[in-house]
Amino acid sequence: MKTASLIGSRHRLARLTGIVVILLVGSLEQSHGVVGYVNVAIRQGLNLITNPLDIDGTGTNNNANTFLGTNAPEGTCFYRFDPSTQNYLPAVTYLSGFGWCPVSRSLSDPILNLNPGEAFWIESPTGNWNFTFVGNVLQGTLINRLPANYSLKADMVPVGGRLETDLKFPPRLSDQVWKWTGASFDPSSFAGAWDPGQPTMAVAEGFILWRDPPQATQANWWVQNFQVNFAASVAPDGSSGGSQIQSIKLQDSEVILDIAGPTTSTYDIQFSADGISWSTIATGVKGKKWKTRYLGGTRGFYQLVSH
Repeated sequence: MKTASLIGSRHRLARLTGIVVILLVGSLEQSHGVVGYVNVAIRQGLNLITNPLDIDGTGTNNNANTFLGTNAPEGTCFYRFDPSTQNYLPAVTYLSGFGWCPVSRSLSDPILNLNPGEAFWIESPTGNWNFTFVGNVLQGTLINRLPANYSLKADMVPVGGRLETDLKFPPRLSDQVWKWTGASFDPSSFAGAWDPGQPTMAVAEGFILWRDPPQATQANWWVQNFQVNFAASVAPDGSSGGSQIQSIKLQDSEVILDIAGPTTSTYDIQFSADGISWSTIATGVKGKKWKTRYLGGTRGFYQLVSH
């Protein structure tokens, strides 16, 4: 199979037009550590991206109509690839008044699940807008299966860097990786070393992977041990005593955190733009809900520190 065939099916689909630029709104449930948002800039035409956050900590229930919100440019489509059949699944299209609409018209169709670690194509009728993902930062031992032949893959966490050195991707002989530049593919191959060089991935950027079937074994899956740099008073599992962040929402240029825990306890809120350096932005807070101005940027993360 030639690389170009991975996107050939889109040419058989009608192109839909629209001219809406909107900030998407999302929410999550049952956060147990760090929550946040990631903004992914969308250009007109094709974009190869991933959802770098998780709704409920399981990594399996990320329905597009839950975490991508209810507004998008009319006619925007996403395409998932099925490695088992080596074919694309039917397009999912955004329709006003319905949301992300699969061919089945069922809002529980599994095709709507965009889980961390899987890349997908977004085809937008207009450019210069963002997907704003919100959710949990997955932590601990993260396992990303790398199947035989072609697949669309991505990092499971919201970081960027060199694919092998920084993101801990395990290259194997004959691996081929294609990045999408917006107009063409930027290929790399691995034969003991990367040629012409090791790919560098942006936050939430996906790629096409081809892996030789004999190399597509469990021993060669992409395994990361990822941990956010928590504050000293936050436990390694992300807990912080009596109170925890239960959910995050972006709404009307505000970040809204719902807090679970004793109503009498106080806590501090910390913010990080990179998941490494944290600053305290609120102290001695009480109550079940906390709001702050949405700071924007490529990404932002919040953690709670109980007193």
